[in-house]
Amino acid sequence: VLHHGGVGAAVGRSLAVETGASVLVVETPPGPAGVRLAAVEASRPWSGYQEVVYGADGVRTVPVTRLLDGQPRTDRRIPLGPGEVCLVTGGAKGIGAACAAALGEATGARLVLFGRSPADDPEVVEAVRRTGAVYRSVDLADPAAVAAAVTAVRAEHGPVRGLLHAAGRNEPAPVTELTAEELDRTLAPKAYGFEHVVAALDPDELRFAVAFGSVIGRAGLPGEAAYATANEYLSRRCAELAAAVPQVRWLSIEWSVWSGTGMGVRLGVLDGLLRRGVSPIPPDEGTRLLLELLATPALPPVVLVAGRLPVSDTLEWDECAEEHGRFLESRLVGTPCVELVSEARLSLGADPYLDDHRIDGAAVLPAVLGLEAMAQAAAALGAKQVPTVIRDVALTRPVTVGEREPRPVRVAALTGADGTVRAAVRSAETGFAVDHLTGTYGGAVTSGEPVPPPSTGLLVPGGPLYGPAFFHGPRFRRVAGYHGLSAYRCVAEVHAEAGTWFGGFHDQRLQLGDPGVRDAFLHLLQACVPDRRVLPVGVDRIDIHARPEGILTVHARQVAETGDEFRFDVTVIDADGSPVERWTGLRLRAVGPVENAVWPAELVGPLVARRLRRWRPELRVDLAAAPAGRGDRERSRALAGWLLGGEVRADATGRLRPGVPATPLGWRGISVSHLDGHLLTATADRPVGVDWEVVTPTPPLPGAGARVAEALARLTGEDAATAGTRVWTALEALVKAGAAVDVPLVLRDETGPDGWVALHAGRHAVYGTVVPATPGPVAVSLAVAADADGEG
Repeated sequence: VLHHGGVGAAVGRSLAVETGASVLVVETPPGPAGVRLAAVEASRPWSGYQEVVYGADGVRTVPVTRLLDGQPRTDRRIPLGPGEVCLVTGGAKGIGAACAAALGEATGARLVLFGRSPADDPEVVEAVRRTGAVYRSVDLADPAAVAAAVTAVRAEHGPVRGLLHAAGRNEPAPVTELTAEELDRTLAPKAYGFEHVVAALDPDELRFAVAFGSVIGRAGLPGEAAYATANEYLSRRCAELAAAVPQVRWLSIEWSVWSGTGMGVRLGVLDGLLRRGVSPIPPDEGTRLLLELLATPALPPVVLVAGRLPVSDTLEWDECAEEHGRFLESRLVGTPCVELVSEARLSLGADPYLDDHRIDGAAVLPAVLGLEAMAQAAAALGAKQVPTVIRDVALTRPVTVGEREPRPVRVAALTGADGTVRAAVRSAETGFAVDHLTGTYGGAVTSGEPVPPPSTGLLVPGGPLYGPAFFHGPRFRRVAGYHGLSAYRCVAEVHAEAGTWFGGFHDQRLQLGDPGVRDAFLHLLQACVPDRRVLPVGVDRIDIHARPEGILTVHARQVAETGDEFRFDVTVIDADGSPVERWTGLRLRAVGPVENAVWPAELVGPLVARRLRRWRPELRVDLAAAPAGRGDRERSRALAGWLLGGEVRADATGRLRPGVPATPLGWRGISVSHLDGHLLTATADRPVGVDWEVVTPTPPLPGAGARVAEALARLTGEDAATAGTRVWTALEALVKAGAAVDVPLVLRDETGPDGWVALHAGRHAVYGTVVPATPGPVAVSLAVAADADGEG
């Protein structure tokens, strides 16, 4: 098919979809030179459907449909005000009526409807009642009648500021049976009618003109050659008018089928289109999109608005970068740059990392690999990866994989109006009916506040925590250790490394980089809540500045806690202090207890702080334990300053005290206690004293203390050594908290979970517990004043 800027493309598309023949459409400038260009094009090998355009300069291009660059906006105003006139052809029925009603409600404009039907047609009567419009019965194919009707409208209601041209006629017929008369009848309301209305309007008064086209003109449909031609004419004419009359906004909207109204419903073809994979546009969504397009000034003259469309040779899409990846194994549904649904079959053989990520014996897809799966789908739609933003991540259900049978999982991704990509992971275990993971990819990365590298060496080794605290296998063991570790804060060192994550011949490329170190960003927080198994359930925002490489430092702080859910902010920096990632609003949920026969000494601090909070939530107390010799004052001061969140000083007795009246964290009290090469540091919002001791058979107790220990043993059922060591640590903690030495220690029947017991001395309370730890059972006591001011 050779044409010179006419409707030949619509003819060629119709021939291709209806006859199955190979069709080449060539558009050239008119004249012998254009014919020669077409002859050259036809002499090249081609098959299927191909479309080529030669411009006036002889440059060859291929027309493609691409995702709209300037997305519709809601912060602009539709160029139509209350009482101003908008003419709507075909506005009494179908999508024209729905759009006219929405436009009138949004702007308060005066609507004037033109149509072929008589004024007493029930549908016309209902449209007029619903919109308050004026209706005129006009044959759009009659230029004199159209001119007279427009003149009457202008005289009666004022200048026409807007035009919605929704008139149309569609009587399907095979292309082989199409006659000139039938083609002319189809062109009359849509093509000729548009020309007649535009000719009758004053371009100096008109602000916008919107023609309702159809995707049929863009892609073709069996039996719709005439209708495709009429719609192709509308789109080309709007493009011509946009160049010739730029003071008016000209827009051809090529709609796909609507549900509940429009020609798809009238012709009874909606069910057939659904079976072919077409998703109709809901009327509410269609009218909303029309209003957004009218409010968006910078648009090309032709815009396609559609639900899901099946793949078609006649609808050429602007290809995104061809992305591959483990989770893009089989592509089930795809519209380039718009939508993708892919499937991958996970198994222990093809995904060996699953064997290193077992929860209660079951192999579970790590959340970070779920993020990677969605990132691969987002990248396949053209979403920019590192640096990138991931927002609104929800980890609703785990994806489990059996020992023998592969687990099919699907990743779905859809580009949004703002250019971001919303993605989801579903699994065969729930019939692909439930979103297991979701997230939105794309957006501008924010820098945030700089975080300096730690100034102290590692205090808590990471290796010994794998097993007692972390369930992860070798592939995920990336935590080298902690510079500081407490219940509510930690600074950890992790290492990224290159590795093979997928087996066999699977694609090894990763959009987000090393998932092992990213998993460490999450599971290192388990040490802050050591006695509860916590798993990620969501995150508000992830800013990824660079791929994680080398030795990295992770700063994390709890910002909220509600029941079994903990919320942290996490910042990851490299060796130079430059940001690598920031996780804002990371949510962890406790899913069960962690049972340890013996706790590492480094976990005693966060363990005791968490258990005390569950019993006494009104107390603001944090604890950290770390290797430190009794004479290592610099390390002790560094750890205390880190936990305090501010400066520390030593008083005349050598004890550490806050160096400022109120630290950034609000801590006012600090206390330390040494035990067998370890330091336990406590901070609180009031004067505090802490002591820990290994349970000893003969604790040094005064007479009164011995009597309290005997009563305590009767209350708890513990042996004398344990009860005595409890009292010993309680007395030591009271002295450190500033309690008077002559105030008697009192035991009341006040016990809590996890072996907690409360003792009292004047205005101080002492909370004590016993932890099975290395190097033996350890009694821990915390003495605090009755209130934050230290008053009784």
